[in-house]
Amino acid sequence: MSTLDDIRDHEDRIRALENQEIGLAGATAFVKLQEKSGSSAGYSFTSISGDYQQLLIIAYLRSDRPTVPNDNLAMTFNGDTGAVYEWVHMRWSHDTGGVGGNEFSQGASADVQIEVSFVEASGQAPSDVFSPTWILIPDYANATDHKGCLSQTGWQEASYGAERIGVDIGHGLWHTGTPAAITQIDLDPDIGTNWEAGSRATLYGIG
Repeated sequence: MSTLDDIRDHEDRIRALENQEIGLAGATAFVKLQEKSGSSAGYSFTSISGDYQQLLIIAYLRSDRPTVPNDNLAMTFNGDTGAVYEWVHMRWSHDTGGVGGNEFSQGASADVQIEVSFVEASGQAPSDVFSPTWILIPDYANATDHKGCLSQTGWQEASYGAERIGVDIGHGLWHTGTPAAITQIDLDPDIGTNWEAGSRATLYGIG
């Protein structure tokens, strides 16, 4: 093979690699769609574009629920508050006082919301601690299937004589009578009145 052929072959290899990188980047591109933050009775993402393959919510949350160390993150779609949701989550925790941790699952069907996970609450949670959370909603824009989501949240509490740190992993379903594309997502404290100042939730489109 001539030197010119070597150069051309090398250029072809570079172009192939560039095309692979461009394709991969395009498939995994995150587009920030909306962001909510600060003290609020809830965060609502509205008029969500159907131009993506899936949605990702990344949040940092703390409820103002008093007296107790935790609240629940409640999520609904399209303003639907009927008994059309199912959810389950697994919880693992560790007692930093050395007493030990626990793990268990809980769930519900025909609920009026998806109970995503524990989140920090001001009652007994350590000061200035928020719950990092992500929620993935695949194929949200199709109008023929019931929608599901996966989630993970970290939390900490300072009750029962020692601190506990834990993680929740969850799955939720929206079994509305007629399947619809998701155009609105509401994130609310289940029992508390507001998300505290410093809380934030960001909605991304993927793909």
